[in-house]
Amino acid sequence: MQGLIGKKIGMTQVWDAQGRRVSVTVIEAGPCPVVQMKVPDKDGYSAAQLGFGTQKASRLSKAQAVRFEKAGLVTPCRKLHEFRLDEGESVKTGDQVTVGIFEGVKLVDVTATTIGRGFAGVVKRYQMRGGPMTHGGHSKRRIGGIGARDLLLGTGAADTDEYKGKSLKEALSIFKRHFIMKALEDNRWNQTETAKVLDIQRTYLSRLIKELDITNPKE
Repeated sequence: MQGLIGKKIGMTQVWDAQGRRVSVTVIEAGPCPVVQMKVPDKDGYSAAQLGFGTQKASRLSKAQAVRFEKAGLVTPCRKLHEFRLDEGESVKTGDQVTVGIFEGVKLVDVTATTIGRGFAGVVKRYQMRGGPMTHGGHSKRRIGGIGARDLLLGTGAADTDEYKGKSLKEALSIFKRHFIMKALEDNRWNQTETAKVLDIQRTYLSRLIKELDITNPKE
């Protein structure tokens, strides 16, 4: 097995043999129970579905709850991910996979998904300076001008045009299509749970799914 599920705990620092300070990321990796096995005869490939974290049983569908019951897990897992098995490797449902699988390995690849940051203004999103904070300033965190009137054509409102590519307040890059797809897949296409994970409203997530033309491949 080539992987394990974990989550970032925080940052700290260590010193190497030469006395140099090195910044490191602390990750809680495992233990991960084997929730389900994928076999070639039934699924067409060999893999182990690992779980991580805890989830309330009330938030699971009946089919999801039965999956954990079959694995002998009293507490359901919040995250599920499949890892292909190495040739000759044998694990069974209910086994606990720990960081012991990396014994003797010097380097590992770590991939992660950025947490949702919700709706953000231009000061946070683009690090704009903003207006004066004192002396009666009324434009502290506002965008500023987003267009101008064409004086050659006229000064009416109908002649006003917005600058193309203007930086505006909106959702941060977490809401790009591939991030939303990944979040939906992790939450088994449950939009309510996905919205909670991304820290956005359910209606806003539905609008993004429609705008980005995201469809469930299983439908």
